[in-house]
Amino acid sequence: MSKVGFITLLNRNDSVLSPHFGMAKWVMIHDDNTGEITFEQNIELYGRAVVDILRRHGCTDAVFAEIGQGAYRALQEAGIRGWLAPRNIPVPQLLEHFTRGELSQAEGPTQTSGGMGEVRACSQPSVRE
Repeated sequence: MSKVGFITLLNRNDSVLSPHFGMAKWVMIHDDNTGEITFEQNIELYGRAVVDILRRHGCTDAVFAEIGQGAYRALQEAGIRGWLAPRNIPVPQLLEHFTRGELSQAEGPTQTSGGMGEVRACSQPSVRE
């Protein structure tokens, strides 16, 4: 059973990704086997809380636009693979890109400090074509 979490701005299927992993208001969980979609609100608004949501739902993967050092470390400790995606593409399209293996795996944090820290120049990921 494989589940992927999308770190989103809204609790709607057509949402885009949140610009900051830990400050995301919602996590959308997609079950690859059933196609079921559920949302959970990130009421604590920090990265470890998002990772806890992903872990609780049994996610193997997470798709996001930005991630800080602490959240990235927590994601690694949880054994959840992180994938970078542009934040201006709606989640249904990102799910297609993810399924086709067109997203780049995160190899480290995209922010040099905490969730609201300075963003590196390479932080706007692209979809591989």
